[in-house]
Amino acid sequence: MSAIGGIFNTDGNPIDQELLEKMCDVVSYRGPDGRGVRVRGNVGLAHRLLATTEESLHEKQPLNQGKLWIVADCRIDNREELKSHFPLPKTSWEKLPDASYILLAYERWGEDAPARLLGDFAFAIWDERDGKLFCARDPIGIKPFVYHWNGVNFLFGSEAKQIFQADFVPESLNLGYPASLLLSIFPERDETPFEAIRRLPPGHSLSVQGGKLQLRPYEDWDPDGEPLSRETPHENADRFRWLFEQAVRDRLRAPRSHRIGSLLSGGLDSSSIVSIAAPSRNSSHAQECFPVFTLLFSEADPDLQFPNKDAVDERGYIHAMLEKYCLGLHETEIKGRGPLDDLEALLWHHESPPFFPNLTHFHLLFKNVRHNGVRVLLHGEGGDELFQTSRRIFWDLLKRLDLPDLFREMRGWHQNRRIAYRDLLGSLILFLIPEILKKPYRHFIKRMVPDWLDKGFVKKWRLKERVERSFFESPRYKQSRSQGVLTWMRSRHASLLLETLDQGGAAHQLEIRLPFLDLRLLRFAASLPSNQKVRGGITKWILREALKDRLPDKIRSRPRKAEFSPAIQMGFKKYALTQIREVFKQPHPLLRSMISPSKVRRLVEGHWRARRASLKHVTDMWSLWYLTSVDQWLKHRKSFSPSMGKEVLCGTQEKASLAA
Repeated sequence: MSAIGGIFNTDGNPIDQELLEKMCDVVSYRGPDGRGVRVRGNVGLAHRLLATTEESLHEKQPLNQGKLWIVADCRIDNREELKSHFPLPKTSWEKLPDASYILLAYERWGEDAPARLLGDFAFAIWDERDGKLFCARDPIGIKPFVYHWNGVNFLFGSEAKQIFQADFVPESLNLGYPASLLLSIFPERDETPFEAIRRLPPGHSLSVQGGKLQLRPYEDWDPDGEPLSRETPHENADRFRWLFEQAVRDRLRAPRSHRIGSLLSGGLDSSSIVSIAAPSRNSSHAQECFPVFTLLFSEADPDLQFPNKDAVDERGYIHAMLEKYCLGLHETEIKGRGPLDDLEALLWHHESPPFFPNLTHFHLLFKNVRHNGVRVLLHGEGGDELFQTSRRIFWDLLKRLDLPDLFREMRGWHQNRRIAYRDLLGSLILFLIPEILKKPYRHFIKRMVPDWLDKGFVKKWRLKERVERSFFESPRYKQSRSQGVLTWMRSRHASLLLETLDQGGAAHQLEIRLPFLDLRLLRFAASLPSNQKVRGGITKWILREALKDRLPDKIRSRPRKAEFSPAIQMGFKKYALTQIREVFKQPHPLLRSMISPSKVRRLVEGHWRARRASLKHVTDMWSLWYLTSVDQWLKHRKSFSPSMGKEVLCGTQEKASLAA
């Protein structure tokens, strides 16, 4: 997690050095270990360094090689593979930073270079030979990249606030972005809350040359087209084990003097990462146990617990890991806090209305991580989707006339997931309906627009069409086994979630690394038969099988995930109710123009009268969060002054109990 930025004046005008300096310094928290600014006529590049690998300790960016210049936020995992393509002496590789590998790849393969890279990256290369600026972002979207293009000036950065340092970039809002939030859908992958700024979508590159901008996808891999594995389940489990160990160890790459830690919730995903990372790291750092971090929700209301989910208290599973491995546990207790606490300060870092009401929880956790000297944090995000398969598995089995497995799977889903047989049969019947008969569903999709939105606003911003587009343009999978992989490769919400994680870590000078989102694992997962992902309704079969000697039996045999909505709802009810009621007595004028205030007030009061968990209760909670989030964002959104960002890092949060 570093920061990049730059300016390209295609009309030949010289770079405003002061503006470039501001773009670099406004995100100083992203890179406390180094600062570099370089101007080459009508091109300027800037970089802030967070040193998280051995080779980056002495790295200086912008970096040049001949007539090529680069700024990059990157970690390249296939360094050994790339070496064979470049004629350099063996001694030259030892301290070569990852950005140099990108330059060498570009020099050899040109604009096809990003497809040759494995890892997390966002970079910009100034090619003096062709007068071209070439930029790219990794296939998953783990590293951020935003830009502004007005036909003459191209500005880019890791965060939007860098671009807004330029007076000529208008701060006008794109109201379609908060409207998506209110509709409970996600904005488009290249969309931001600002009309003048776009995201570079994951798996895409862009070039600016001759006054023209060209955007193209370089990653055209289709998970649906991945050949089905013909190996036995146990052979695939061994293959997965090897790939997973490699993915974790690649993300343990760091200076010996730096501490690496991991989240540990007690679930399968985080426990699996720790089961590989802890022995690997402890073998080279014998003087300390591997640090792990968890959240505790002592105030979660059990009355709001869903019967088919585990309780939010996962300490029993965590202690099973503590008994098996040398771990240093650090707990962050969420007590006496609501989702609106510290939100004003957090909005400076996240720049957009928060989609997730647990944002403040993770900032407290990340603060505890940095307090304990950890700079790189492993995270289990992506594990659910990697092994995800849908109820389409029943249709796949029926097509093969594999009736014994079909009945066995349905019984397992009923027993282990507590899903009624009529719902499972309904899912199967839905796949039997010809596609042409599903067209009328468009009418019902449009009815997903909530009645508390103002009808004039709905019509002006064509929100029914936005909902329809979101539904019909979401990734369509032909194979049930590719569903989860497509989620990370093409869905809207995946990009937004990764950006939220990146910004949350950046606020605390912390790099988040995600082993389950290794491209090698995603390709392998797309090839796995569905019944090696889910067996009898039990998810992640291959993970449980591959790590049976690493995971405690208590975790390996765990049938369900924990349900965290009771903790979030208690935060709403106990600590945010008064604030939320006040919000809707006098909402921001822009929000007022989007909603029917009287209907929203009825929504607020009706929600708090509910006592037991229900789908409607949770749905209403999310609607209230989205409304409150947009209101607070509109009220507290400020111009991006470099002095604002210190509130999260340096602010005191007395209500949080940080117990190591």
